[in-house]
Amino acid sequence: MDKVCLFVICMYCSIHHLSAQQEEQQTQPVQQSLVTQDDILGNMNVDYAKIKLPPLSVLYENARSTPSLQILEKEKLLQKKLLSKEKRNWLGFIQAGGSASYGIADNVASNTDVNTPLIYRYVGTEQTSWNVGGGISIPFEKLFDLRGGIKRQRIQVDIAELRKQEAYETLKRSSIN
Repeated sequence: MDKVCLFVICMYCSIHHLSAQQEEQQTQPVQQSLVTQDDILGNMNVDYAKIKLPPLSVLYENARSTPSLQILEKEKLLQKKLLSKEKRNWLGFIQAGGSASYGIADNVASNTDVNTPLIYRYVGTEQTSWNVGGGISIPFEKLFDLRGGIKRQRIQVDIAELRKQEAYETLKRSSIN
């Protein structure tokens, strides 16, 4: 029995030792020689006169897809949506409402005086009523500022467009230099 246990322990240790050596081999870094930019340029015979650059129109179109110009485009769209909201602002002056009811109304009355005994009178009637209404409220401050608000929002749309054009021109100038 002792020999079997000793054999199993030896096998376990040798297998563990083999796997540890395999892991060491995997983790050892491979040394590579350092390659500098001068080595690359020295080995390459580059004829700079034959290099063809893309046309400026391609560079300009690539500049249009930059995130900064896309942000400005989204800002312009937001300002246009706010302008359309400002144009519909007059709808806030109109209000409408309605109600309907159905039920039984009860009236109980009592009469008495010196010559007559106490008389109770009960009247119950079924009633139906309905009401439809509408209204127009005119806040004069908002009414007189409708056109001004629309003009201000149009100016905001123009400013957003000009910011986008300015950023595009800046990118064009930086791509040329």
